[in-house]
Amino acid sequence: MLDLHERRYRTIAAAREAGIPVYVGTDAGGSLPHGLVATEVAHLGHAGFTTGEALDAACWAARAWLGWPGLEEGDEADLVVYPEDPRDDLAVLAVPSLVVLRGVARST
Repeated sequence: MLDLHERRYRTIAAAREAGIPVYVGTDAGGSLPHGLVATEVAHLGHAGFTTGEALDAACWAARAWLGWPGLEEGDEADLVVYPEDPRDDLAVLAVPSLVVLRGVARST
């Protein structure tokens, strides 16, 4: 397990280079707490993903892989507001300014 952890970035980079889709999310079976998406996206950046690729793995690419359609005018949407553009710095994902879930602003 320690070896697997030690080479995690190389493994993910090799998967990406081989054309294997990589998405953000956990299959840890409930052993990890919720709220780790920002950390996971940052890890993809450490593995050599561009910020756009890392964000896509957490958003639109993952949504498409799940078979969910894109958003259309009038669709309900959840959203997260950040103080800066996460495309410039993935660390911004860990400190949202506002989260809107089903139209209701939630404290962060």
